[in-house]
Amino acid sequence: MEILLVEDNPGDILLTIELLKDSKVLNAIHVVRDGPLALDFLYRRGEYVDSPRPDLILLDLQLPTLKGDEVLARIRADEQFGDVAVAIATTHPELMAPGMPLPDAFVGKPIDLPQLLKVVAEVSHLGLALVRHS
Repeated sequence: MEILLVEDNPGDILLTIELLKDSKVLNAIHVVRDGPLALDFLYRRGEYVDSPRPDLILLDLQLPTLKGDEVLARIRADEQFGDVAVAIATTHPELMAPGMPLPDAFVGKPIDLPQLLKVVAEVSHLGLALVRHS
């Protein structure tokens, strides 16, 4: 499974990646820092021409340039991304603009790893690769 993290805050990027690594998540994690770059990644434009298709997008709501809910609306409007799960990372889900499509899940910020892993597990068509200890 490919995970795309769309986050502009360097501290939140490092925290999210470290939490996932510490939990033995083996999935590839790709990072972009704003909404337009997220769309470039999804549509394989510019430097992202060879980018993999993400299975899960962890999308910050308060992004510069193009807000997370606007990115979500563009993703939901394109049927080729109909099977891509999107989780909005925010401390204030009520800040989503009225009438915008809803994500598959909300994840609190700073990222709460048990909550994030639960979100991934609840998206039934995805699999999270974990190191299992016997």
